[in-house]
Amino acid sequence: MAVVAAVASAGWAWLRPVPELTAADAVAVADDALAAGGVDAIVDPAPGSGTYTTSAGQDVDVWKVLAEVDGDLVAVWVARDDGQPVFLDDRAPGGAGQVLSESAVSAIGDHRDNPARDRFVRRNLAVTVAALLLAAVGVQAAAHLPTRRRPPVPVPRGA
Repeated sequence: MAVVAAVASAGWAWLRPVPELTAADAVAVADDALAAGGVDAIVDPAPGSGTYTTSAGQDVDVWKVLAEVDGDLVAVWVARDDGQPVFLDDRAPGGAGQVLSESAVSAIGDHRDNPARDRFVRRNLAVTVAALLLAAVGVQAAAHLPTRRRPPVPVPRGA
C-alpha cells in the first residue's frame, strides 16, 4: 500500500500545473533580463499587473515591471504563466529614440527565466525522491515480514 501511495503522490505532484509568477518573481526576471542585456538598472520592487495583447490577438496576463536606466524609465512586461518578457517599452522621453541599445533589447527579448517553474521542479524532485525512498522501505519491510507456516497436512497411512 505504501508503494501505491508513494507513486500516487509523486504523480500528483508532477501533474499539477506550474503556478504563475508572483510579483517578486517578475521583478527577479526583469532584473535578470536587464542584466543579461548589459543594462545597469534599478528595478522597482512593486510591479503592476495587466494584459498584453499579442499581434495574433491573444491576451497574455503580465506583470509590468518598471526600471530606471540612466535616469530614464523602461518597462519590461513579463508573462505570468512562463516568465518570458513579452513587451519592452524603452522609448526615450519626448520620443527622442530608444533608451536601450539594439543588442540590449535583443538580449532582454531572448531572456528565459521562470522562478515559479524552478521551485515547482525542485519541490517535485524532492517529492519524487521521498516517494522512491518510501517505496524502497515498503518493499524491504514487506520482504522481511515473517511468513506464517501452514500446519502440516497429515498424510494418510497406506497411501
